[in-house]
Amino acid sequence: MLTGLLYAMKGEIESLLNTENAEPLQSAAGVEFYQIRPNVIACIGGVSKVNAAMATELLISLYHPDLVLNVGVAGCFEDVPIGTIVLAEAFLQHDVDTTAVGDPAGLVSTVNRTEFPTSDLEKAKAAMDKTGFAYRTGLVATGDWFATDTPRAHWISDTFHPLLCDMEGGADAQVYNPQDEKLVRLVFKDSKTTSIPLIARLAAEEGVFCNVISASTQKLSETVYGSMMLGIPSTQYDKAVAFIHNVANVQVEEVDHHVQ
Repeated sequence: MLTGLLYAMKGEIESLLNTENAEPLQSAAGVEFYQIRPNVIACIGGVSKVNAAMATELLISLYHPDLVLNVGVAGCFEDVPIGTIVLAEAFLQHDVDTTAVGDPAGLVSTVNRTEFPTSDLEKAKAAMDKTGFAYRTGLVATGDWFATDTPRAHWISDTFHPLLCDMEGGADAQVYNPQDEKLVRLVFKDSKTTSIPLIARLAAEEGVFCNVISASTQKLSETVYGSMMLGIPSTQYDKAVAFIHNVANVQVEEVDHHVQ
């Protein structure tokens, strides 16, 4: 199982890099990647939601982790001691505001939700219980604003009732939510089929926007074969698979998230 760690600033990961003798892997679009352990990859994505979303997508595309963890420091809406460990129950984005057209504050319209849950809070709590360290749980409010004790901070607290505030976690959670996506493997059986713009047709004809994880072709005995791994939004899975089944010479099967 491969775990990906997302950090915003080098100061947040510096001690880990030193104690684990981490090896630099690469820098992509300004995001630095490190091998922490054989089964742990970490990256420094930068501050703000756009940087966080980009870093999360790069981490997923380049290394296909089974689990993604957002790690770092955060502000707090309660008088919690510095150094307190907090497990996020869910993330929200306090600076998304389309209330002028009747939406609730914080609604992300592309997915029509205000909260993005963590993948397995109970499992995380059980792991922390084994360590013996005290911890808290709570909501995290994300936005492109360094929070200070101002009227805006009080509005965020009164509106969303979060425990923490940060500038990246909500974007990470929106990009990486394994509950929102199913993986399928497609196998193409001839050169004519491999040339079909299947992903473009799914988007144009069915309104299904897939995440292309990998693709390859090979020629065996004058026959061209191809394969492709896709991430399909869970809510559109049945529609997408029905469409693919109607394409000649294409086999489709659902696969686990750890399959690459």
